[in-house]
Amino acid sequence: MTRNIVWRRPDGSIQIDHLTPSSIAAGITSEQMADVLRWQGYPPDWKIVAFDLEMPSDRSFRNAWTFKNGRVACDMAKARDIHRDKLRRARQSKLDQLDRLWNRARGQKKSKQAAAIEAQRQGG
Repeated sequence: MTRNIVWRRPDGSIQIDHLTPSSIAAGITSEQMADVLRWQGYPPDWKIVAFDLEMPSDRSFRNAWTFKNGRVACDMAKARDIHRDKLRRARQSKLDQLDRLWNRARGQKKSKQAAAIEAQRQGG
């Protein structure tokens, strides 16, 4: 059985803390561990919403997880934003390279070459 604590942050996202094997072996419950974490300084506006839930096996979009209807679910709007950010980062280096080539072509007055690079920059 999974031993964890699910917290809801004020922004609606969740934090999941898993008990360590040594804590489980010592007989510490999730509820007791939550008390320890509160004592150690977890923010008072974080609310405990569940104990000992099964987590989704796919962690690709774990920053989009929310707690809904008694289970951890993926907020699709947040997942899409995360995916778009990944795409932006992946294409940024390619666009930077094309920008350098385009600036070089413009500086050397090679307008046909600059136009071809501009077409690539626009996705053509």
